[in-house]
Amino acid sequence: MAENIQLAVRGWQHPHWCGSFYPDDLPDDWQLTYYSNEFDAVLVPAEFWHSARLRQSIDWCAQVPAEFSFYVEWPMSLDASARAELYHQLVAMQPNLAGLLLPAPLPNAECESLRQHLPGVPQYQPAQLWIPEVATSRDEASLAQLAQPWSDLRQLRQWLERFTAEQSTVKRALLCTMAEPDVVQLQQARTLMQIMGL
Repeated sequence: MAENIQLAVRGWQHPHWCGSFYPDDLPDDWQLTYYSNEFDAVLVPAEFWHSARLRQSIDWCAQVPAEFSFYVEWPMSLDASARAELYHQLVAMQPNLAGLLLPAPLPNAECESLRQHLPGVPQYQPAQLWIPEVATSRDEASLAQLAQPWSDLRQLRQWLERFTAEQSTVKRALLCTMAEPDVVQLQQARTLMQIMGL
């Protein structure tokens, strides 16, 4: 039975994508909607939550299809006011919030606070991410992190075959966290995943 593996890129605002992926005249505030037509998930970088744009996230769910998913990197340090605002934003995003990627180590009190504010939202520690360059088996991970570009589509196919070797009932995603993601390579990955029935 085929399963749906989401492909999520770390962030959607990449200047080098303008003109090659995003049309030259596309306004910045339309980029998420455009991105969501090609990809079915995004990893929101922790740096975003330190910016003045925090309140913008409440509108994101209205800009994407209902089945689109947000994975969120939890920021290392926030003051109490910013943390309360972030909880508010994430609760509003909850229908589309697929998981939180936590830094290591996160204090137990903060993990418990996250569970109370966001019940049912999966929390992932770094050790729970499957990294194909170093992993020998999938070890029941539901998230794979691709920090380096793959050398060719054969290598990516081998990684995908290992990642999906066992059936799973949980949502799975490939998180592409490379510094400057190549949109053509990502589109090829999406096509390969479709051909593989993922």
